[in-house]
Amino acid sequence: IDKSRFKKFQNIANIKANVISYRKKDKYDFAISKLLMHFLTEKKQLKFLKNAYYNLKPGGYFLLINFVNDDKKSYSTRMKIMGIIYGYKKIVRPENPISSKLLKLCRKSGFKIVRYKKFNYYLSVDDFYKNRFKLTGSQTKSIIHILRFNHHRSAQIGILMQKPL
Repeated sequence: IDKSRFKKFQNIANIKANVISYRKKDKYDFAISKLLMHFLTEKKQLKFLKNAYYNLKPGGYFLLINFVNDDKKSYSTRMKIMGIIYGYKKIVRPENPISSKLLKLCRKSGFKIVRYKKFNYYLSVDDFYKNRFKLTGSQTKSIIHILRFNHHRSAQIGILMQKPL
């Protein structure tokens, strides 16, 4: 995250810390996490959510945005792509959570879910995977050749939660 974006705002903190152990009781009014949960095991996801809950003031809000795997075809395609990328880069990604499990973890951590929305869209091998994993042009062409397409369906969920008063 570009810290310079936050310098002009007095009341915004850009915290770079271990999400599993960072604890500042009742300190924040609002927090955001984007695209983090799929890097954590389910046990660590719950620990992270409990820490977010602990760090918020009563009545505070937490916005969680993350990839989700809710349909078999998208899941299968993503796992195939990640398998190929593993062959190139030895990068392993934990599984994206399923929306229902993620919502259950949010509730289990103590949050009241105010609203949530799932967004479906298409990811491009040329744009998304090439940039995210620093693949070469020949590597992305190989993936496209194996898959026989350049785009696949993906989904994210946004969950707005509140710590009860």
